[in-house]
Amino acid sequence: MADVILGYVAADVELRDFLKDGLKNQSLSLFDETSEDRGQALLSAKSLVVILSPESVINKALQDEIALAYISSTPVFPVSKFSFEDIIVHLDFGLRLTIAKLNWVFFRNEDESTDNMTVLANSIKAELPNVTKTVDGLEVLHVGGDDDDNLGYRRTRRGSDTHVDQPDFWNINFPEMDIVPYTEFEHKFLESYRESLEQDFGADKVSWLCGVMFGDVFDKKSQITYDEYKEFSGGKLGGKIFYSRLKGYTIGMQAMKQVFDMESTVRLAAVTNMEFKTNAVIQSLGELLDHDDANMRAVACVALSRAETDNLKILEKMMRQLNDDDRLAREAAVLSLGKLKYLPAVPIIIEIWRNDPIKPVRGAAERALGFVGGESTEQSMRMVRMIQDEIKNLKNMKDH
Repeated sequence: MADVILGYVAADVELRDFLKDGLKNQSLSLFDETSEDRGQALLSAKSLVVILSPESVINKALQDEIALAYISSTPVFPVSKFSFEDIIVHLDFGLRLTIAKLNWVFFRNEDESTDNMTVLANSIKAELPNVTKTVDGLEVLHVGGDDDDNLGYRRTRRGSDTHVDQPDFWNINFPEMDIVPYTEFEHKFLESYRESLEQDFGADKVSWLCGVMFGDVFDKKSQITYDEYKEFSGGKLGGKIFYSRLKGYTIGMQAMKQVFDMESTVRLAAVTNMEFKTNAVIQSLGELLDHDDANMRAVACVALSRAETDNLKILEKMMRQLNDDDRLAREAAVLSLGKLKYLPAVPIIIEIWRNDPIKPVRGAAERALGFVGGESTEQSMRMVRMIQDEIKNLKNMKDH
């Protein structure tokens, strides 16, 4: 497993070569670019150093790699020979969310390059002991630290408990209350965090973010409870914990959509390598089951089966997809629920095997029932086959 994989485009090969030599001289191992495909390599690497340039930040493949690094808890270290201002204007919304607050290390001139190679190497080395691909919980999502340290860069940090000892948003605004109207919660939320929202997401995205909070976090409920608020906060209360969780969730969802989009260059690697099945990834895949794009719903089902989810809420969502209008989405749901051996789905899968108008979906249902197994399932299948044989015999009988 390499310490570093470099992300770049052809226009950045000069800086790439400089970084390769410098990082090797700092005793860091680099991914051998001739050995395996990029998606698989990124999932196995301990960190991603991504070269940002006007050309690279609009490159689809590089955007996909950054998103995959994000959802797989791989630390990302942006570097550039351009200024922050020269790059930030080219970032789309998703990429801006993902990397704008991470540590940027600059190589704009010879003196800066010499000093900052050591800065970059030391920041990578400081992060490597924390790297794991299977950390559970939303805190694995990479949101950079809020304060610059004395080296002049932000270290790539995972979530911390720095807000725990500060007054909590709910307790400040709704003391002694266990349930509040969502409209009142949103009003107080905007009153408290509008400035942060506009800084982190942009003024034009505040309403959209509130829609995410209402629809995804609180399931469009008109009343929300303290327990729901606390659960989303990860059981920890204080200061900006809820806001930080919402921000991390939103960035994670954007990255998930980038990775699992049908045009993604890393989708296959992500679907076939679900070792990074953190709670955040599972929850985000669950949200993709409601996506407007049927292809996205199908891919989410496949990924969830590979992640071996046992989340009942998500499994129930997958059950609803058995009635999807799109045949590929139905087929993916049938096979995934069978692979997961989710017994409540068996009667519906049997019905699909018997009656779905699309032959590949019927075939998928039969295979899914084989995955589930068990005496009850096998007995139902024997009964269907016996009836099919009798009907076939009747068809073959000659008139007398």
